Amino acid sequence: MRFCRLTKEDKALIETALEMIKKNRIETKSISASVGAALIAGSGKVYAATNIKNYGSAPTSIDAEVAAIACMFASGERKIKTIVAVHMPDRQSDAWHIFQPCGACRHVIMQFGNPWVIISKTKKVRLSDLYPMPVKPR
Repeated sequence: MRFCRLTKEDKALIETALEMIKKNRIETKSISASVGAALIAGSGKVYAATNIKNYGSAPTSIDAEVAAIACMFASGERKIKTIVAVHMPDRQSDAWHIFQPCGACRHVIMQFGNPWVIISKTKKVRLSDLYPMPVKPR
């Protein structure tokens, strides 16, 4: 696996994801949002979103990465350059950490290229390093 250090652009993307979740953080009996994601599309435009966890019906929950991709897709873009997700587990604290995409998110991300995935506060890798043998349509 080839790790690369984060650039200023990557660090700004993390800040965008953090601002998204700080602005939209919620915890109720029925829904929560504690993950923010941001991506840089092929055009250079940044898209960001939060997760929505639906406690009443898990299949209707949406991961932050997929929500950000949906925003990008709805704007007519089809290429991801870089993507990141951050988790703020506690509303009472500013503590946060980078979330690596789950398998389902990796599969969705793969449909839009082989982007850089920020996996820690200091490193990024190509999606193909995290998801080396995806099932592809014939």
